[in-house]
Amino acid sequence: YAQRLEVLKLQLLEEGEKKPSNYLDDLVANSPGETLRLLEGVYHCYYISSFGYRVKREPFLIRYDARQKTYQVRKGNKQSPAWYEGFGYMSNNHLFTIQIAEKNTLSVDNFMAHFHLPPLYAETMEMLKGISISMSNSNLPIARKIILHRVDNYSSLADFNALETVFFGEQEGQDHPIVQYLRSQTSFIEYLPIPYPDYAPQDLVKENKVKELI
Repeated sequence: YAQRLEVLKLQLLEEGEKKPSNYLDDLVANSPGETLRLLEGVYHCYYISSFGYRVKREPFLIRYDARQKTYQVRKGNKQSPAWYEGFGYMSNNHLFTIQIAEKNTLSVDNFMAHFHLPPLYAETMEMLKGISISMSNSNLPIARKIILHRVDNYSSLADFNALETVFFGEQEGQDHPIVQYLRSQTSFIEYLPIPYPDYAPQDLVKENKVKELI
């Protein structure tokens, strides 16, 4: 009995020393490469910017990083007002998820988005629709519809860096289906800053009054 007890103690010690499984690392490691390879390329990324509430189009890149053994994601390049870098993975069979962080800024915005994927037998992945969560210009959470439109299948850094960020004015992009879609739909959910918040339910009443004013 004493010998069995010692064996049991050793087993418990060994289990205690094992590192707990990291959920995110597991998702990245187990993401199917054959699907992610189909997503590699240069894209235009469209959404309603909280800077002036205009449709914004900026460069977007998905490419395999052999050194890190991950799929690198970039949103915006060094020509853009802001640029982000991070990684992408499959969060399930139907969702491609990205997690990226703003670079060269004192106040880091962590940007996350889920994109719905077509079935594997689909013949094209020209466009992906998604929902993003990030920080608005007032440092409050904002959720937005976000659309990726493929520019090139080859994930060339030169092609990516050559793309410009564009803000579409009110009279611009009238014949562009993505711009018109984002303008005609409820394309974002945003909390608004209020004066002297109490961080209590009465703040919601104040926020509704702010919405009426704007």
